[in-house]
Amino acid sequence: MMAEVTILENERRRIAFDLHDDFGALLSSIKINLQNLNTTDTEDEKIIHKTDLYIDSAMEKIREISRNLMPQILHDKGLLIALETYTETLDKKDSLHINYKCSVPELVVEKEREIHIYRVIQEIINNVLKHAKAKLIDITIEVKKNNLLVDIKDDGIGFNQELIIKNNKGLGLHNVLGRVDLLKGAVYLTTSPGHGTRYLIEIPI
Repeated sequence: MMAEVTILENERRRIAFDLHDDFGALLSSIKINLQNLNTTDTEDEKIIHKTDLYIDSAMEKIREISRNLMPQILHDKGLLIALETYTETLDKKDSLHINYKCSVPELVVEKEREIHIYRVIQEIINNVLKHAKAKLIDITIEVKKNNLLVDIKDDGIGFNQELIIKNNKGLGLHNVLGRVDLLKGAVYLTTSPGHGTRYLIEIPI
């Protein structure tokens, strides 16, 4: 499992760099060429302006995908600031409100463990965005007795946990459980149809 996750993270890193360096540079060149066009036709000017906006949108989307694949801030600033920035970005963009609280002033863990913890929280939030139809997520992070406690609750539609696992569905849930297992941690999941979902994650640090 550890080897598979390492391969996955390396591939994510490669794709993130390729997107940013190759596609980002290509779109920048297209944008420059577009801006250098000289026309006096009003309709052509409208098309050029609209296309320029499309390119800006595509460049921002590429930056967003690259950050999700391999957030540079995670390596530069650490897990807690990366999570705060990630939740703030989602809170501003989506109809979903994220209430993020962290009582930990500083957290020193290995970079590899930081990536796993970040991915676990990212996966849970992505699942909520895709499936839960929630309006609110509460995320609380604290440390007790040398354990990192991550409490994530949403007010969405919930799901039948036993049925999902029995039918081998819910890839996101399997990813969460697998990564937490790698960290020698535990996941306590409470959910049922119509009653939201709560993940309480305990990870030794």
